[in-house]
Amino acid sequence: MCIACPSNTASSSGASQLSNCTCNAGFQRSGDNCQACPAAKYKDSSGEHLCEDCPAGSTSVVGETSVSACICNVGYSGAGYSRAPCHACPPGTYKNQVGAAPCTLCLAGKFSKTVGGIGDEVCALCPQHMWAVEGSSALSNCTCNAGFVTIAGVCKVCPSGSFSTDGAAQTCTQCEAGFYSTEGSDDANDCKQFSFAVQARMLLPGVETTQNFLAKRTLFITSLETSVNQADLVSSNYLTITKVCDDTECVEIIKNSRSTLSGKKQQQGR
Repeated sequence: MCIACPSNTASSSGASQLSNCTCNAGFQRSGDNCQACPAAKYKDSSGEHLCEDCPAGSTSVVGETSVSACICNVGYSGAGYSRAPCHACPPGTYKNQVGAAPCTLCLAGKFSKTVGGIGDEVCALCPQHMWAVEGSSALSNCTCNAGFVTIAGVCKVCPSGSFSTDGAAQTCTQCEAGFYSTEGSDDANDCKQFSFAVQARMLLPGVETTQNFLAKRTLFITSLETSVNQADLVSSNYLTITKVCDDTECVEIIKNSRSTLSGKKQQQGR
């Protein structure tokens, strides 16, 4: 009478004894029993030999029967088996899932020196006021932001009235005469021509808008009268200090050679 081989074993046709029953593919001997190959191993044929390790950097589920079932582990990318082995994710990248997916670049503004990173926690932020392109692999890839310049390895903010488009520069670029910018400006277009709002904020606290300015015009004129010094006088009869406009009219604030101030209304569009 033929007797079935134990669980997870098989024998060739005509086998005459229990010892002819050997472990199936995907299983290996453990005492009197055959147990499934553990994760990260495989066994592609029946027999009493042990399960083999998946190639470096790869893994598998329990009981796999082929090296092609070995897929790249976290921190590694590639096909996973011997014909296309897994490679550790290089610095500046990471991979947080198993499989053949490519490594993920660290986000811009971060860097990572780690080989085989398994999550975005390996990507460190650049220091304050510094930036780096995505996939950066070293602190040295972090450079000062635009709006700053690099002085002795330290990021220094550009003061008002200047700008910097390249944080690696050593000096800020000054706005043209008659133009201003706020601290940390990063583009030449940030330099704006002086206007009533700037003059008003310089001379009269609390003025932020045209309407607000026009409502306080008398107080502003008084401020101008007390703050403009004699060196600003010119030989012509009148010196225009500034022009302010709302939706319907412009007002020129003028100081003449006799140190008095007046307002001239002009219709918009004329």
